[in-house]
Amino acid sequence: QVLYRYKNTYHNRRSDLPAEADRMDYQQKMRKSYPFHPELIDMFRLKWGNDPRFQRTRGVLRLLASIVKDLWNRRGSLTGSQALIHTSDVNLANLPTLTGTITSLMGSQWETVIHADIIGTSSNAYKIDNEDPQSNICKYSLAQGIATTLLMSSIGGSQNKGLSMEQLKLCMLRPSAFQHSEINNALNKLEQVAYYLYSTNVGTKNYWFQAKPNVNILINSAKSEISINDVKAEIVKRLNSQVSGNSQLRILVNPSGDIPEQKSLTLIILGPDYATQASSISKKVENYVEQIATKKGNTQRVFRNTIFYLTCSESQLGLLQTKLIEFLACERVQHEYGGQLDADQKRDILEKKNDASNQANIQLITAYNIAMRYSVTDGLEAIELHDFARDMQTQVTNNLLEAVMEEEWLIRSMGIGLLKSNRLYPTSENPVNVTTLYEAFLQYDDKPMIAGTDTVINTIQKYCYNGEFNVAFGWWIKV
Repeated sequence: QVLYRYKNTYHNRRSDLPAEADRMDYQQKMRKSYPFHPELIDMFRLKWGNDPRFQRTRGVLRLLASIVKDLWNRRGSLTGSQALIHTSDVNLANLPTLTGTITSLMGSQWETVIHADIIGTSSNAYKIDNEDPQSNICKYSLAQGIATTLLMSSIGGSQNKGLSMEQLKLCMLRPSAFQHSEINNALNKLEQVAYYLYSTNVGTKNYWFQAKPNVNILINSAKSEISINDVKAEIVKRLNSQVSGNSQLRILVNPSGDIPEQKSLTLIILGPDYATQASSISKKVENYVEQIATKKGNTQRVFRNTIFYLTCSESQLGLLQTKLIEFLACERVQHEYGGQLDADQKRDILEKKNDASNQANIQLITAYNIAMRYSVTDGLEAIELHDFARDMQTQVTNNLLEAVMEEEWLIRSMGIGLLKSNRLYPTSENPVNVTTLYEAFLQYDDKPMIAGTDTVINTIQKYCYNGEFNVAFGWWIKV
């Protein structure tokens, strides 16, 4: 009766199982191994038996006896048909003899593998099984069964390590139970989170456990632990490190609190909280910039024409955050798992981290592409940058300054027309104090910003040389 039901199940699912499962020889194999599924017997005999330290007769009998005893003790809580004892029926949490044999053969580090991915309420397999209490994955504890089966197939010598999907299904499928596709579903979930599960796509895809963590899984797991505040802090950190020491202007990154008077050209780079769109600046950004531009604490700002702003594009911020999450995840894995990684894994992590960091730096330049300036007459104006340098320092010094000069927000030389329109053109009757000229362009935002004192000096020298006006020293007395 039992063999007939298994025979029909395997025949109906023959395209999803190894070819031998549908042959008469395999039915005889099931008959001889009863009440155990033949794959459980072969797991000990062919895989574990490759290790000469494993007792192939007495050792196997002892382990099988402990499995039967545990199942008998749990008989009231077992689900579905128990016609044969499968690898997925083995509950490692209740079998210290079996787990002790594993650590004896493979090393004490496998204890970590077992508890991280297979047994206990904090294991990845347990979490998958309990995601949906109404599902067959939960009812039959499929993820834990898969993980246990793959773990057992990973013990022994390096030959024939692990199982293919077809072999895994042969170990687990039973009559009148779950669908074979539910094994695929549970395994796919396990692949995404299990720290020590590996697979290969060379030839037939096999799955197995190793005692060293799977780097890709560790990174993916670490990504989920990176908070948005971690990412924002990293953005500010990178901006500070990449624009420090600029010789052409002062740069303040994500300033907090009261910003003192700025008596020279100053760029304020806003933090990622102030991401916006160039075509439609958000009210949050507008209010923040206006507050900086017009106020110094509770008093009016005197030098209003020295500050312009750079902020992040909302449409570009997401990609920057993605790259930084990957970088921070690699950094976290290095810190938390460094002692468990071998040389190749450490090299792999370092390469992934450096690649993510380099891509993040490129994206940082692309994301911070909105330049802004505030004036009382025109309010907040914004332009979008379309040219990008290879590093942020060059981006600010070259591309940003060129863009704001094209918009005539910033000038390096004053024309006669500009001086006359602002009543700063000197005549014999109305001379202009050089300091007054200089500070007028620093204080009043109805004028273009100037690059620095050189702008005034060069202008005066130029027009003195041309005979337009002269420079006098001493006291002026009107007669």
